[in-house]
Amino acid sequence: MNTDQIDNILRWLGSDDKQTLKLNPLLFLHKNIFFLPPNLLNYFHSVTTPKQRTNIPIIKKRRLNWAKSQQQQSKDTFTTQAGRFRDPSNFEETVQRDSLGNHPSFKYAHDAGLNESQWLSNNSMMSKHAKLGKLAGLLSEYESERDSRSYTQSKIAALRKNNSGSLGRSVFDGDDGHVDHLGELTGKESFERLLLENWIDGVDDLLDYSVDFDDSYDSLSLNNPTELDEDLQQSKYFDDSDSDCN
Repeated sequence: MNTDQIDNILRWLGSDDKQTLKLNPLLFLHKNIFFLPPNLLNYFHSVTTPKQRTNIPIIKKRRLNWAKSQQQQSKDTFTTQAGRFRDPSNFEETVQRDSLGNHPSFKYAHDAGLNESQWLSNNSMMSKHAKLGKLAGLLSEYESERDSRSYTQSKIAALRKNNSGSLGRSVFDGDDGHVDHLGELTGKESFERLLLENWIDGVDDLLDYSVDFDDSYDSLSLNNPTELDEDLQQSKYFDDSDSDCN
């Protein structure tokens, strides 16, 4: 954070606490997040990390509400289909092989191919042409291979970045009690829960954390709240721990 940015923040707040802002921007942000406009809050992007900002309860709340909004809009951000590319290690540890022994990603690659084939059948002017079936088959095969290559590349990238290949929490964690509840969920449910928790924890760096500074996510109206909503609302995710920012 440069001198002009520091001066702008202090001038807006009418504060002279330059020392805290320079030496402990996380603590300063925690104390003043509700009093700064978005353009000034954005200065904290470069001096705090998403993982550090997890110690600020309202930021966790915004992340959770953003995740809920993704679900309400039927986006696949926290689904197994999309999440397996971001966290292949946890995906492979939670989602089991099928009855034929196929890799857990096989089904999704196969489905991607079927979807492309179905799209062609539904939208092609050749819908009654004899060659359409062959063309649809080729397109399905190509899309399945493309999906498989993308997954393999994601796995290699994750391993290069982190020896374990996982984002943050994994199915092997449990000493701190955070993931013990996953034992009651199916493999797919466990994985999607880990995706959500790793996002809230600020370690999913393939997603955009600009929501941290967006107060429109301070609350969210849910027509059909789920057990997951209640579980996270009542958990330690939203405990106010000022000491963590010191």
